[in-house]
Amino acid sequence: AASSLQPRPRSAALSHLWADLTRTMPRKRPRPSSSPAEGPILGDFPSAKAWGQRLRLSGSAAGVPPAPLYSVAFCGVCEALENVFASVGGNRISVYQLSENADGIELLQLFVDEDTAEDFYSCDWTSGPNGEPWLCAGGQNSHIKVLNCGRGGDEAAHQPSVARVLQGHTNQVLCLAAHPLEPALLLSASKDESARLWNVHSGSCVAIFAGHEGHRQQVLSCAWHPEGRSLVTAAMDQYIKIWSLDTLEVQRAIVEARTWDPEEKGRQFPTLHEQFPQFSTRHVHTDYVDCVRFLGNLLMSKSIENTIVFWNPTPSKARKDAVTVLREYTFQDANFWYVKFDLDVQNGRLAVGNRMGSVFIWNLYAAPELNLIEEEAAKDEDVRDGLGSEEQQQSGHGKQDSRTPSPTESSLTEETDAADEQSAIQVFEADKYRFLVPPHHKVSRTGRAIVRDVAFSPDGNNLVFCCEDGTVWRFATNEASSESRQSS
Repeated sequence: AASSLQPRPRSAALSHLWADLTRTMPRKRPRPSSSPAEGPILGDFPSAKAWGQRLRLSGSAAGVPPAPLYSVAFCGVCEALENVFASVGGNRISVYQLSENADGIELLQLFVDEDTAEDFYSCDWTSGPNGEPWLCAGGQNSHIKVLNCGRGGDEAAHQPSVARVLQGHTNQVLCLAAHPLEPALLLSASKDESARLWNVHSGSCVAIFAGHEGHRQQVLSCAWHPEGRSLVTAAMDQYIKIWSLDTLEVQRAIVEARTWDPEEKGRQFPTLHEQFPQFSTRHVHTDYVDCVRFLGNLLMSKSIENTIVFWNPTPSKARKDAVTVLREYTFQDANFWYVKFDLDVQNGRLAVGNRMGSVFIWNLYAAPELNLIEEEAAKDEDVRDGLGSEEQQQSGHGKQDSRTPSPTESSLTEETDAADEQSAIQVFEADKYRFLVPPHHKVSRTGRAIVRDVAFSPDGNNLVFCCEDGTVWRFATNEASSESRQSS
């Protein structure tokens, strides 16, 4: 079984890339093997199966429609909490636990923001100074709520306490990512065209990644290198940018922010402004890039093109923004933005949802289909010129009309000059073969609703996903069970 998960490159040219990938597999953040001695780290809140049902009934009786859910994230701060996950949407943050009974999911905690206009879009887990589980969530109101889900919450209201409120962004917070090794560091991406690095323990904004060579539109996604030495951002401007944390200035700021006390210093932390990424390219996708992740030293990213692209930055003196596309994971009915995928690297799996309520799962290390792209090159050139095929233009599925943003969003208007466009095409035509990987498994729920986010459990045995109709679903990825279970 172990040998079946090993990469099987189809050409010698990819062998060194797969070797590089396996050497730099993401490592989990160091964490205690069990909860603190005083008891369960989530406190004494009831598992509240009946209480959770009452919440659903009271909401229905009051005529309150369920809020769309945009993000799910598993807690990995200690082994005892590997079956705990959170979902966010509207002004609510819910904490669940995967159970072994027939119901499948139990509600543990619920946080309701006092601002009814709040709409949380993203969440991620980290840990507090004493190892307690902290849940970070951000959204419409531009600030980031850091909740202490351990002991000390409001037991009467079954909700966690607010440990920090991180303020600095000037528009919606669209993505959060906790550092893989240092629990105090949190990365955020925003509609204000910036990404920010925070120390959640001290509440300081360490650095802002924006400016001269930063993004020019909303930053939709951010992620860490598995060793935490760099980060990647993706935005509506089609650019994917890698930012280094290895500089002396950034490292000094990270160290100083650990113990910074504004009351003692008499001023806020002097936030560092980083304006120059280590690498930047717009030659992977032709539209909004709404999700990006590191896979070792390589990257996976997604736009609204029904494809997740596995690629490698290959800058040279002649072309500093060149890339090499290694594989393309194709699926259907996802030509809209703000849909996230997730990786289960240890078990070699990739998952993403679509607008029809389906989730597609791939084996990352399966041998891809080998297809010649001479005929595809002409189509790619038309798409990159914003033309599309004649059928696409007539049906409105060309580049300009393929996405479905909200009515308040503006369309991309920036044009690429002819020389740059030709170089981009050459990047894609550099290889004579295209590695296309269709899904190996498809999970369909009852009813149709957009699947906004998916998350694998730390052990890889379960996959949860949240939908725009306010439901959370569980799918057992192990062979023992393939039954889909739901909680609302």
